[in-house]
Amino acid sequence: MIDALHTIEIIVLLYIIFIVVYNLIFVIAALNYPYKSKKTQNFSTNIKFAVLVPAYKEDTVILNSVKQNLLVDYPNECFDLIVIADQLKSSTLKELNGTDAITHEVKFEKSTKAKAISSALEKYTNYTHVVILDADNIMSKDFLSYLAFSFENGSVAIQGRRKAKNVNTPYSVLDGISEEISNTIFRQGAEGIGVSSPIAGSGMAFSYELIYQKIKDSNAIGGFDKEFQIEIVKDYAHINYVKEAYVYDEKTEDLKVFENQRKRWISSHFIFLKRYFTLGIKSLFRGNFDLFHMAVLIQAQLPRMFNLGMLMLLIVFSFVLSDFVLIPSIFWMVFLMLYMVTLLLAVPKAYFNKNLIYAILRIPKLLFTMLGILFKMKESKRTFIHTPHKNI
Repeated sequence: MIDALHTIEIIVLLYIIFIVVYNLIFVIAALNYPYKSKKTQNFSTNIKFAVLVPAYKEDTVILNSVKQNLLVDYPNECFDLIVIADQLKSSTLKELNGTDAITHEVKFEKSTKAKAISSALEKYTNYTHVVILDADNIMSKDFLSYLAFSFENGSVAIQGRRKAKNVNTPYSVLDGISEEISNTIFRQGAEGIGVSSPIAGSGMAFSYELIYQKIKDSNAIGGFDKEFQIEIVKDYAHINYVKEAYVYDEKTEDLKVFENQRKRWISSHFIFLKRYFTLGIKSLFRGNFDLFHMAVLIQAQLPRMFNLGMLMLLIVFSFVLSDFVLIPSIFWMVFLMLYMVTLLLAVPKAYFNKNLIYAILRIPKLLFTMLGILFKMKESKRTFIHTPHKNI
């Protein structure tokens, strides 16, 4: 019994060392990377964007986002905004048809984001590059300009910076902070080290040929972005992160929506870890570190909330069972402090205000919610879980 306990301790210790060291290295790389992108002022007609907006039952937000995204500072003849209308109301379709956006109606027995995008790509082909937005996303005025510059300088796949457009509740604050931590560590840190940035599901862009070839056979119900990024780096293509290319994204404002969203994310996380782990290990010996990084180093990390909760529990258990454990509680305390400092370094200064305090007070409740998600993930494996949005 004691030997089994010690074995578990060693395994957990190795995992904790891994996540602390990984995140610390990447946050240092992010903060020290002399990051400065440029945007072109002389727009090239060689870069023509299809801006695809999958909209599944998004009647509440789609009209507002379309009107704002049509105002982007980019020549009208060089981009089209294409709304992929999946089960939108007839009144919404009528209003969309009155805008300069293109409405592409679809109907599937089981709706997925990958199916919607693939359907639009089959019909609309007169473009060099494709941008993917969520229905609530608002592009910054110069978003397409930054993308155009990067594509003209050799990029084939780009992830822009998703930023919260609402931080009016504790949960939206925490959701926004989580997004920014991922931006700093996984994306800007990756850019600083020289490996591909993981994509985020929206606010991303690709050459038309690349996305057409990689997405047409996708069967992902959830987490299509994880499958898609693996398919990209599998062929040694590089995914760049363009920090100045902002897309404003609605963050979850209440606990129930937060739970459903994380249920979908965590389920896809474990599915793709299992699916691509072996491939990722093999790719390391074939010289494809990007694939190893995407499939193993990133996917092997549990959600940050789980890691924090695990470290807190380890401190308690090692203190209570001090006569039986190998690793004293002080070690777990040090790891917890290092991990927390690393995460705080990744948070933009704008979030350090009184709203952060109110948000932190919700963390214990979120910890229990996240644990409960582990017992509710079967649904997300079978069905697309839709995250509703509000008109903000």
